[in-house]
Amino acid sequence: MPRSRSRTEVLVLLLALAACHASFDPDDEPWQSTVRDYSPPAGEVDPCRHAASCLDREAEALIVQIEAALALRAETIALARRLEQQLDSGRPLSGADLDLLTRGTLAHVEQRDALMRVAESHELWAVAPREQLDPLGLEPRLQL
Repeated sequence: MPRSRSRTEVLVLLLALAACHASFDPDDEPWQSTVRDYSPPAGEVDPCRHAASCLDREAEALIVQIEAALALRAETIALARRLEQQLDSGRPLSGADLDLLTRGTLAHVEQRDALMRVAESHELWAVAPREQLDPLGLEPRLQL
C-alpha cells in the first residue's frame, strides 16, 4: 500500500472516530495545539511540505497505537476464552483472574482514551475555515 494512501486512511479514521463536529473556535485548545504543531518554521517556503511531514509522523505514531490496541484485543479474547472454559467446567474465578479482568479493562479504557484524544485533535480540521488552514499548509488533500 502506498504511503500516502496509508496516511489518508489513518486520517479518515481520525475524523470517523471524532464523529460529532463542534463549531470552529480558533481559541479552543485543540485548535491552538494544531497551530503549535503545524505552524511551519520561520523561513519555510512550502508549508504544505511541512504539514505533510507532520502528518506522516503523526500517522506513524497512530499506527503504533492501533497495533497495540489490536494486540491487547487479541490477549483479551484469549483470556475471555480461558475464563469461559474455567467457568463452564464449574471452577470459580480466582482473585488473580478478577485482577486480570480489572487491569485489562483499565488498559482498554486507557487505549480508547488515547485514540479519542488523537481523533479529537483533528475534528476541527473538518470545519475550520480555509483562512485558518492555509497558513498551516493543511490543504484539502492533506485533510483527508
